[in-house]
Amino acid sequence: MGEDREDGSHYRPACSQLAKVEPMTERVSGKVKGLSFLLLALTVPLTIRFVPEAIAWPYPTGFDSLIYANAMIDGYPFNGPWLVKSACFLYLIAWALNSLTGDLLLTMKLLGALAFCSLCGSLYVYARSVLRWGHAKSLMVSVLAGSYFILLGMSWQMYRMTLGLAFLVASLIAARLEDSKLRVVALTAFCLLTTWTHEIAAITLFALMAVLFALGRADKKSLAISVTPSILLFAYQRYDEAAGTLSIPTCAFQASSSSQATLYVFGYFVYAFLPLSPLIVLGLRRLRHVDVVAFSALCLALALMPVYSPYLPLFSSYAGYWYRGALMLALPLMFFAVEGLERFWSAKGRWARACKSLAVMILALNFAMTAFYVACPPESQIAYFGEWNNYKQFVPTSMLQNSVSIRDTPHVIEALEWVKSNLNPKKTALVLHEAIDNWAGVVVGKAFERVRVNEDSISSPERRSSATSLLEVAEAKASECREVYTVWWIDDKGWYTMPSLPRQFAEVRRFGDMAVYRYAPQA
Repeated sequence: MGEDREDGSHYRPACSQLAKVEPMTERVSGKVKGLSFLLLALTVPLTIRFVPEAIAWPYPTGFDSLIYANAMIDGYPFNGPWLVKSACFLYLIAWALNSLTGDLLLTMKLLGALAFCSLCGSLYVYARSVLRWGHAKSLMVSVLAGSYFILLGMSWQMYRMTLGLAFLVASLIAARLEDSKLRVVALTAFCLLTTWTHEIAAITLFALMAVLFALGRADKKSLAISVTPSILLFAYQRYDEAAGTLSIPTCAFQASSSSQATLYVFGYFVYAFLPLSPLIVLGLRRLRHVDVVAFSALCLALALMPVYSPYLPLFSSYAGYWYRGALMLALPLMFFAVEGLERFWSAKGRWARACKSLAVMILALNFAMTAFYVACPPESQIAYFGEWNNYKQFVPTSMLQNSVSIRDTPHVIEALEWVKSNLNPKKTALVLHEAIDNWAGVVVGKAFERVRVNEDSISSPERRSSATSLLEVAEAKASECREVYTVWWIDDKGWYTMPSLPRQFAEVRRFGDMAVYRYAPQA
């Protein structure tokens, strides 16, 4: 209570005034702390992801970066049907970003890093707002995800899926907002963005929302209102007007036997998660949140498709998508790993010191592997990512590469510039492996007739050599009285499934470990 002064005025004691100031100060301090941790959750993964981009400067990293660059060179069909009919949101971001930078390759370097930063930031916000974890523990999820080689590799080559998963996590956050109107608006927006960005992320989202609806773990009315527009959009995107049905592209898995398929898939699980396995196993016993468990189960169901599809023919045509689920599985496992890390760190008794030492060793190993992964070229990579990696098709050896090694990139450009300057486009056909054709679109453009030769599905352990396809296309073009040229590595230096070109190709000009070849069957 206050007291009356002699002049009749009234005042309150200083302690009473401080009692009002202190809660306000605490709130401001809490918001500053929260923003600081959020900033760290964004900048740490962004910095890690941009390290290879800085080392590789001015060349982009990532296989898909050049595919997006070629799409921008060819021009987007910016019209109503295309915008709605395809999952094209990343292309719109790329176009807007390129309008700001004015540099196509710089745009590609920024695009993958920003998508990855968004994904890791969404994991932090999810841990804080849905799991109700503390700032430091939530930040650890973002840092661990931002430094783990599986997720870094995914961001290296799958820009659309990376951004789509960021929107998926944001949808799970929006589904738990307390304000009903804000919940419906935010959930609708993020569901639509997920669907508009990546198809598999959209299917995973729908399955997760169905789980939440069935278990009553979120407001059912909000879920129904918010998810329905996205389901309709997805149905419209996949509707085949000619067939009059929904169409999902098939992707088969090739293996000589079911045992080979099983060993290949489970071998991936061992390879991909061995460095964090003690933390993950321990975290599995403690973390039981429905989102994380359901997300893990859905990813496993997709990843194990090659194992059970022989017994369920309905899924056999789509078993080749298994690696997408295998890569996505790393996201929920990061939460289990951090939960296990906390349990190690908070251990009591005589084993406390040993548990903390083990936790430090696991983190140190992870960060050391990250350093090699982002900064070591593929030609001199450590054995874990090089010789021991049987999954190079979708877990790259190093981030210092695009469709070719960063070391070979200037030589590829030189070779293509030589082709552009010295060959007659009216008489020449370029038959190019997809790795070289990605660069040819940027360097040569449409001046020459280009025929692209793609690798077999990257998801299977058994793949046909691309040399056979390259030779078949070259023979067909030569029969049209065209001079046929290609660009590839010199003998025994080749990547993918073609260490050397068939003997029918004769070397014309060499640039480092790359060379221009002419198809000469008489040779």
